Amino acid sequence: MDFADITLGTLSTIRQLLLADGRETSEYALSYTFPWRSPLYSVQFAQASGCGVYKFKFWGREYFSYPFGPGDKKAACAEVESLARGMGLKTKFAPVTRAEAESLGDGYLLRPLPAIADYIYRTRDLAELKGGKYQQKRNHIHRFEELGPWRYGDIDADACRQVLEAWLAGHPVDAELEAELEALDRILAAPDFMGLKGGVLYLNERPVGFALGEPLSERMYLASYEKAIPSIQGAFPMVAREFARREAAGYEYLNRAPADGHPNLEKAKRSFHPAFMGEKFAAVQSRARFATPADFGLVVKLWRESFGDNEATVRYFIERKFTGDNCLLIDDLAMAFCLEDGDTRYLYALCTAPEARRRGLATELVNTARQLYAEPLVTVPGDLRLVPFYEKLGFKITAPAVRRKVELDEFAQGFYRLATGAADPQVWAELPTMTSPEIPGYVKAVPLN
Repeated sequence: MDFADITLGTLSTIRQLLLADGRETSEYALSYTFPWRSPLYSVQFAQASGCGVYKFKFWGREYFSYPFGPGDKKAACAEVESLARGMGLKTKFAPVTRAEAESLGDGYLLRPLPAIADYIYRTRDLAELKGGKYQQKRNHIHRFEELGPWRYGDIDADACRQVLEAWLAGHPVDAELEAELEALDRILAAPDFMGLKGGVLYLNERPVGFALGEPLSERMYLASYEKAIPSIQGAFPMVAREFARREAAGYEYLNRAPADGHPNLEKAKRSFHPAFMGEKFAAVQSRARFATPADFGLVVKLWRESFGDNEATVRYFIERKFTGDNCLLIDDLAMAFCLEDGDTRYLYALCTAPEARRRGLATELVNTARQLYAEPLVTVPGDLRLVPFYEKLGFKITAPAVRRKVELDEFAQGFYRLATGAADPQVWAELPTMTSPEIPGYVKAVPLN
């Protein structure tokens, strides 16, 4: 398989493969894969066994789309697995549907990705906004109509840029938003807007909103980008309604993409009452599995054999930190916690049963975690002699060993009271913090040093 950057010349090939497959997952659409090229994201394309495959790169880690198109998907998956082995990677397919994940067979660890589930609506609902549940949307639109004459016109690059300039006035620009703005600029600069369809909303002949999208299948259209000036009441619901009426007409469903874990965006998307959510998963090739509550006794045993903590301390930790997708086990002989901590995952309590050491189980767990989670992994080795082990797995020291007192939150205070027997435990960090992938200038204060 020869992956290469997507160009304007390959768009028609990819679009044909996607439409032949009826692919309804938003991340596969050309409006996302072609223009999103930045230091944070990259996407490449290759063909295998009559199918198309994307190779994604995020936070320095590579993974693959599920094969799409009319070819032999099983054979294409085998080609991807062979390529990943050659790259020293655990094969990761993401995002995939449940059916696609199940088709991969045994040997894959499946993790739900609710933050990137697609919000999917009945097109008719958004085009008509009928019924009590849409009363507030209709009220906003009436306020908009009272502001002056309006129209919805053809897509226009200059008008879209005017909307973006006004929209940005109230939005701080982080790396993710900067990547989105660069993607939009590439689309607006491309011939025929890359084949995307959409329109611009004008109020008193001033552009105040726009939307762009493309068909995903015979029944579903995608609204890839929707922007409206926030200070103009009703501009956004009007853009959404007109896009549904004009661009998505004739399609049963309108996919308005995921909220990507942004609470305000989730609230806004829910307010339009989706018909259903497009579930997505990550599937990582591994012997590991997620621990369940039935495994708590095993977790306690492995932890105590490796670290010597009393049972009360371990159970205190598990009962408060276990989430169902943050504790990995292999063969009931090795485990690791991968605790979500803001924009990172904290690798903690990595251990192996004494009789199973030097079999590569810890390495398997770390490599699985690196592929399984979207966030960078952070860890504090329990001993300086472990630094070379983590370095071989791609970790870099991002905060050197400096003796400092650790500020304990309520959870950590309880944890160390049980661990030490002290009423007011004092904890010092004396080991380096390591991160994978390396993030220049990154310093993470890990709470459980």
